[in-house]
Amino acid sequence: MVLSLFLALLAVAVLYLMGTIPPVAAGAALLVIVVCLALLFAGRIIHVSYLTRRAKELRAKWAGALTLIFGLPTLIDQKFYLFISRRDELLIENKEYKLLLPLNTIHSILIINAGALLHMGDAEIAERLHFDEKPRLNLTREWVKRHPDSGNQKLVLFWVQPEMKQMHNLGEILVFADEKALGDLTALLGRPEVALKTTVIDEKVSKVSDLIAGKSPKTITEGHTEPFLSSALEEATKKEENV
Repeated sequence: MVLSLFLALLAVAVLYLMGTIPPVAAGAALLVIVVCLALLFAGRIIHVSYLTRRAKELRAKWAGALTLIFGLPTLIDQKFYLFISRRDELLIENKEYKLLLPLNTIHSILIINAGALLHMGDAEIAERLHFDEKPRLNLTREWVKRHPDSGNQKLVLFWVQPEMKQMHNLGEILVFADEKALGDLTALLGRPEVALKTTVIDEKVSKVSDLIAGKSPKTITEGHTEPFLSSALEEATKKEENV
C-alpha cells in the first residue's frame, strides 16, 4: 500500500511537470495521497507504541501485531497483539478479546507465504508438517484470494491441542496474517521454544492473481527452523573460542 501511494505521488508529480493535468487537480491528488500516507504511518506508530508499552508491562520475550483470519470466536480481519511471556505462554489480545495459551499446548506452528499456501494442496502441507491427517485450509485460501495483494505476506498458523480448543471454543487452526509487517517473525523464530515446533515454507511470488490465473510460481523453499538455531549457536561458539 505504501509503495503504491509513493508511486501515485510520483506519477502525479510527473504528469503535472509535463503539463498533462492542471495545478488544481494535481494539488488535490497530492493532498489525498499525503493524507493517506500520514494515516498509514500514524496507524503503524500507534501499533508499535502499544506493542512496546505492553511488552514492557508483561516483560515479554516476544511481541508482534498480526491480523486474525480464522480460529478465534470473534470477528475476523481484526488486529491482534501477540506476546510470549516469561512463563512460556502465548498471549493473544485486543480491546475485545484475550486468550492465554501455554506454549506446550501448541503442538505445531507454520509460517508460510500466502502465495505458497494458495499453490500447495492440503496433502502436501500435511506431508511437510509430518501430519497424519490433512489440515483443512480452504477458508484460508479463500481469504488469500479476496486479498490479491497478499502474495508475499506471511501467514502464521497455530495448531492447538484438542482440550484447549474445547475449553476456549477455538477453531481447528488459529490463522493470522502479517499484513503490516509488524509481526517481527524473525525474532519469533529466534525463540528456541518456538523454533523447535515451527516449519517455514517460503515462496517468492509477486501476485496472488498470477496463481489464481494458473501461472507457475517460483521455487518453494521449506525447512524447519532448527538449522537456523544451530548455525546461530555455532557462530556464538566460534566467537567464544576466538576470545
